[in-house]
Amino acid sequence: AAFPSVVCFEDAWETGHGDLMVMSVLSLLLCPIPFLVGCAYATCKYSQEVQRGQRQLTDRFRFLFVRWALGKHHCGLLLLAKQLLIALSPTLVSVFRLSRLSQMFLLLAVLLGWLLFVLKVRPWRSAVVNTVDAATGLLLVFLNFAAAAFLGFDDKPSGG
Repeated sequence: AAFPSVVCFEDAWETGHGDLMVMSVLSLLLCPIPFLVGCAYATCKYSQEVQRGQRQLTDRFRFLFVRWALGKHHCGLLLLAKQLLIALSPTLVSVFRLSRLSQMFLLLAVLLGWLLFVLKVRPWRSAVVNTVDAATGLLLVFLNFAAAAFLGFDDKPSGG
C-alpha cells in the first residue's frame, strides 16, 4: 500500500475517511445509478415506442441504440452495466475485504462474459466492429492474466 498508516474503515470518522465514504456513496447514488436506471427504462420502452412510431424517446437516447444491429437494442444497457462493474471492481473488493485474486476473478468474469456475449450474439451493426470488440476483449483478458503475475497471490484483503 502507498500509505500503510491509512487503514480503511478503522477510525474512519476521526481521520476524515468516513466523510469521504459518505460523499462517494452519495455521488454514486446521484450520478451513475440514476443514469443507468434511466437507460434501463428507455431500453424497456424502446420496442413500444418504435412500434408506435414515436421518435422522441429514440432521439433522446440515440447514443444507447444507434450502434447496435436490428433487434439488439438491449446491448447498450449491457455495455453500460459492464463498464460500471469494471469501474466499481476495486471498490467492491475493498468494501467486502476480498483478496486481490478476487478482484482479478471479478474482472475476468466480466470481461469473459462480455467476450462470449459478443462472439455469440454479434451485437454491433458492423462485422468489423464485432471482430475488433472481441479482439480487444481477448487482449484485456490476456492483460489481466499478465498482471496477475505481479500480484503475489497472498490471501490478504486489498484496499487497506
